[in-house]
Amino acid sequence: MGGVYTFDKSAYNKFLPLAKAEGLNMVEFQIEDDPKPHENAIRLMRVKWIDIS
Repeated sequence: MGGVYTFDKSAYNKFLPLAKAEGLNMVEFQIEDDPKPHENAIRLMRVKWIDIS
């Protein structure tokens, strides 16, 4: 908890259902909504845990 993690699309799609199964409050959004800076770029998803208790 408190860490920052970065996933590509394949890894994020594996992570999301596991996080939800653990009861984490996750927001779903599409990685494709962010334009690529160039054609060879790899889109990454950054996830950060925040303790709001």
